[in-house]
Amino acid sequence: MNGPGIISLVDFADLSYVDSLGLVIAAVCLVLAILLRWLLLRFMDGYLKRVVDRTQSTYDNKVHGAMRRSVGYFTLLGGCYLAMSFIELPVEPINWHSLVMRVLATLFMVSAGLLLYRMMEITLSFLTEDNPQTKRSVLDDKFLPLLRDVTKVGLILLVAVGLAQTWGYSPAGILAGAGIGGLALAFAAQDAVANVFGSFVVFSDRPYKIGDWIQIAGIEGTVEEIGIRSTRIRQFDQALVSVPNKVVTNESIYNYSEMPIRRISLDLRLGLDTQPEQVLGVVKDIRELLKGHAGIDQDYWVVSLSELSTYSLDIIVYCFTRSTVWEEFLEVKQDLLLRIMDICRSRGARVAFPSSTVYYNGADPAGQGSMPAGQMQAAAVSAEEARSLGVPLPASFRHDPASAPQSGDSGHGMEFNRTENG
Repeated sequence: MNGPGIISLVDFADLSYVDSLGLVIAAVCLVLAILLRWLLLRFMDGYLKRVVDRTQSTYDNKVHGAMRRSVGYFTLLGGCYLAMSFIELPVEPINWHSLVMRVLATLFMVSAGLLLYRMMEITLSFLTEDNPQTKRSVLDDKFLPLLRDVTKVGLILLVAVGLAQTWGYSPAGILAGAGIGGLALAFAAQDAVANVFGSFVVFSDRPYKIGDWIQIAGIEGTVEEIGIRSTRIRQFDQALVSVPNKVVTNESIYNYSEMPIRRISLDLRLGLDTQPEQVLGVVKDIRELLKGHAGIDQDYWVVSLSELSTYSLDIIVYCFTRSTVWEEFLEVKQDLLLRIMDICRSRGARVAFPSSTVYYNGADPAGQGSMPAGQMQAAAVSAEEARSLGVPLPASFRHDPASAPQSGDSGHGMEFNRTENG
């Protein structure tokens, strides 16, 4: 006689507990699982292995090795799980069927967690290698260890929740408590969390790297350090500014170091007395200058008369330098400006600037000849100001800013006019 709660081997092997048809189907499932495992391994060791060996990267080789070790194990576990669904095991005094299914589910979840962990380690190791394919930045040295730890904790929690559900424990209470605690923590440290998420953006999008010349949130300078909380920028006045990484998610970032070429935009203003043929000559010579200049990018440039302004004839000079380095850019721009000055001088064109012109016509009616110096000074101001100063003016002097002396005018009075001219 067997004791209470104990099943003898003879009772356990008795076919009264087992459906013979279920045993046959379970055996077929196991055979199919073994055959499928053999086919998958042959495929991975044959065709797939040759494909990954032809690539230059070692990442796919490591992924292939991790997958090969797990694919056979998952196939056998799946076959056993499927086979057990056709076998009826005793439920008294222990539910053997439920116990075996839970054990198989536990092995499957633990194996899946280990596979995900291996894949994470392979990916992070590949990112931390000094490989040009990864475009690694200094941020990786600080960010990737944190990412590795967060991923480990996430995998452990995920597997733990799955195991709890498998063995009949409801994780709802634990998750609800963790959610409330996490919400309170998030409110207390929302700025820190925002900065961490900002560092995720910097890591994934890589808008800048160490040494780049950037402008963000009105701050312009060279990136010196990228951390989990902030990015340190050295401004051109040598001040060091720490910009929180959360700003990255809300502000536009100008990365001037990524410019393939650098722009030069000039407005050359010639005097209004410049003749049309002189303007055309200046435009032609500047075009020839840009066409043969070694420092100017030849894909696109423009030289043309663009506007007739108040006191000048404006010529636009729009081009790009091949080099984006600040010093080299300034050298090319300086050479371009000096040569443009030579071109204007050789064409007899005068560079315009705001000026005041005083027009004097006629002689003193009293017969004193040229106007005395005191009266010339009075002519440079308005008649009202001259009278307030007590400076005597000729009786025929009149102040008319709207009129200018005309050629052939033989009047014996004086006219004073101030105009803006080039």
